[in-house]
Amino acid sequence: SRYLRLLSSYVGYSSQTFTYDFVRRYKRRRLKSAIELFDTAVQIVVVNSVRPLRFASYISWISSILNIAYIVYITSIYLLKDRVAEGWVTLSFQHALMFFFISTILAILSEYIGFILERVKGVPSYYIASEKNSSVLITDQDRRNVVQYSENIQI
Repeated sequence: SRYLRLLSSYVGYSSQTFTYDFVRRYKRRRLKSAIELFDTAVQIVVVNSVRPLRFASYISWISSILNIAYIVYITSIYLLKDRVAEGWVTLSFQHALMFFFISTILAILSEYIGFILERVKGVPSYYIASEKNSSVLITDQDRRNVVQYSENIQI
């Protein structure tokens, strides 16, 4: 689901505010419920931002570090205690190691998907100011990715 108001700003359309007098209609417009508004807000944040993925990545890295600490704890209990419940060390070590791998893989995938999301937004990586000579010249001026004026740089 795309949020058109936000998508138009990504494309480069400028926005302008128009003032007008409200015309009262006969049929009353249905107000959205709080659940619908919350759902729309979550969709806007999740679809257009890398922050939820970055948050999941941070949580995964913290979980991985905690699992490493738990593995150290298990090893120290095994080495320092004389009597340990049978099978506890093996089972706990196996679970901690597997959750370490799962958390690490989740963190890597979250970062990778966030990188893909940033690349797919459609914002060009660079702007061509002019084309002097090339093996393939673009003759159609509308198709060229040329910027004469930007907010930050005037060419």
